[in-house]
Amino acid sequence: MTAVRIPFAAVLLSLLAMAPAEAATRLVDDDRRQCAAAFTTIQSAVDAAAPGDRVLVCPGVYQEQVMIPEEKHSLQVISSTLRAAIVRSSRAFDVQANGVEIARFRIEGGSILVSHAGSNPIGIAGIRDNLILRASVGIRIDDADGGKIQGNTILEYDAYGITLDTPSAFSLGARAMILSNTLTARAGSIGIYVRQGAFGGIQQSSALLFGNRIANNSDAGVDVFNAGVDLKSNRIVDNGVGVRLRRVGDSLVETNVITGNLREGILVEESSRLRFNANDARSNGLLDCDDRTGPSGDGTAGTRNTWTANRGIDASPAGICKP
Repeated sequence: MTAVRIPFAAVLLSLLAMAPAEAATRLVDDDRRQCAAAFTTIQSAVDAAAPGDRVLVCPGVYQEQVMIPEEKHSLQVISSTLRAAIVRSSRAFDVQANGVEIARFRIEGGSILVSHAGSNPIGIAGIRDNLILRASVGIRIDDADGGKIQGNTILEYDAYGITLDTPSAFSLGARAMILSNTLTARAGSIGIYVRQGAFGGIQQSSALLFGNRIANNSDAGVDVFNAGVDLKSNRIVDNGVGVRLRRVGDSLVETNVITGNLREGILVEESSRLRFNANDARSNGLLDCDDRTGPSGDGTAGTRNTWTANRGIDASPAGICKP
């Protein structure tokens, strides 16, 4: 058989064609005074970007709603200077693509929304180091994976600071790691709300809350309904109820400071197999610890949950928290 010789140059060109293109940086400046930018709006840079590109936004004021559709996956949309790129819109970012990161913006009057397009589940890389002011909802994860929501400051919101919401047990579930955020509200609000719709019993929504500071929510600091959650080392103070857990199972609440709330510090209803360990729940207005799952459960003091080394003066039933 005669060997077929392929020129080396042709092989090299073929390999180069197969290699992934290097990610590009798309520079944005609203007035082109801070940066030599090709784009003056964030949306135009997103529209021009390929998957995996970075959109770097220079200081300025951007009055726009930024849509990141499904095909624009793995984008990084980042303010070049911490919180110096200001986005003013009722919905600042609407993310429907996988692997996206939104970071370092100042957002005034609007939210960051993450939701899936059609029946395809999505998971983003994260939302970090943003300042969000005077929104109805600061960060909203609808039936999607929010990745790491970390280092954000969310102030003066009307309804919710952060929500993970799933309409029913047949939905895909909302998930996130919520880490080291600061949430301070206006009246009538909930700091972090994690919810699986009441229809059905499969809990697909879940969250890890670690190291957050949550204050001044007149309804509740943390409210979890029909979902899974682990709360560790959060500071939850000066709210209506500190932590409210309803229809929650197999979750851990550990080493939190839950003090100075107007009503209950920790309120548990219709929940089981929860573990409460080493929380400081003193100095709340009504009961420091209130577990309403008894009296015939096999947990601590007849509840359906386990309470260990929690501090609180007023507790129902007696013994789940101790001075």
